[in-house]
This record gives sequence, structure tokens and C-alpha cells, in this order.
Amino acid sequence: LVAAASRRRAHRTQAQPRKLSNLAALNRTKTVNPATNEAAAPQDFPKPSMIDQTDNYREAAALSQKFLDMNGESKKKTVA
Repeated sequence: LVAAASRRRAHRTQAQPRKLSNLAALNRTKTVNPATNEAAAPQDFPKPSMIDQTDNYREAAALSQKFLDMNGESKKKTVA
């Protein structure tokens, strides 16, 4: 009985690994319309009206702009 369970476990581990893209497609969250029971297109949440007046938003916008202004130009570094 123990040997049979061990063989089954070994057989499962020897199966072909799934490609990452196939695995991601299987795990994708789906929204279903309850009236028709069909998959609905995912939608983003609306932007809160006063989010751009918060400190976090302003700081993130400034850092994003700084990153865009660099254009890949930075001090060259050496790796030991």
C-alpha cells in the first residue's frame, strides 16, 4: 500500500512542466456577469477625485518625473 502511494507521487512529479504563459492563463481571475453567466471584460477602478492633492501622489509624481528625466543617464559604476 505504501509502495503504491509512493509510485503515484513519483509519477506526478515526473509530469511535463507547464509553460508559464499557460499557467498564468489558467490562474487569471475572471469576472462573471450573473445575469448571463458569461465572462465580463475586466475594468479598472475609477480614479478618486482628490487623489492628486495628496502628499503621496505628489511625491510619486515627482519621483516618476525625475526617473523619466534621467533618460538612462547615470553615473557609471564598476562591479568588483
